[in-house]
Order: sequence, then C-alpha cells, then structure tokens
Amino acid sequence: MDLTTEEKGWLEPVHLSCQDPFGNLIVCSVKGHNHLINRHPEMEGCDDEIQSTIENPDKIFTSRDRPDRSVFFRSRGENVSPKEKYNKVVTQKVVPGIECVVSAWFQPNVKGGIASVKYQKPED
Repeated sequence: MDLTTEEKGWLEPVHLSCQDPFGNLIVCSVKGHNHLINRHPEMEGCDDEIQSTIENPDKIFTSRDRPDRSVFFRSRGENVSPKEKYNKVVTQKVVPGIECVVSAWFQPNVKGGIASVKYQKPED
C-alpha cells in the first residue's frame, strides 16, 4: 500500500497498534502519542487503557463534526473517580481499514462531539 508522506506521519513509527471490533487497524504513532500526552498528560502510562478501549469498547460513535473520525468509549469500572468513569478515544481514518489515534482522555459520561452509534457492545 502506497501512503503519502502525511499519512506515514500519522502512522510511523508505531507506538501502539491494535484492531477495533470491525477489524480496522488502529495505530498510535510516536508523534501522535507525544501530541496526545501534551494535551492530556493524565494519559501518560495509560497505553493499556487506550488499547482496551479500542479493542473492547462499550460503544463507538461517528464524530458529530468529523465523519472521518470515530469516538470510542469504555467504562473504567466502579473503583475510579466519577470524573474519570470512562475512557474516550478518538480515531481518524487514514486510508480504508487503517485509523490513527487522534486523542484520548478520561471523562465522567458518554457524551461530547458524538453522532450516530456505529457499535454497541453486546449484552452478556
């Protein structure tokens, strides 16, 4: 697959990679990770939480303002601050089947910049 220089900048070198429930490759480059940590320093050392939110989300939405972006949410369980109840991870389509992590942070609820539901975790 031939990628443009800009597309390669979003994907290389790889800091983290995994697949979403649709089978898309999701990549967080070193550059993207540094950008994320500069904006959300609380996410330093939270690669496992970012990855689990992508691989096993509670819900995935289309972004309200950017249809090329997806917004993932995953509950962090009961033993966390109510202000940090959910992981939120935003990805952007680079090419078909490949997305990059744009940002990630903790928040108290499932809202903010979201439109239609693309995925909902099946009930147990």
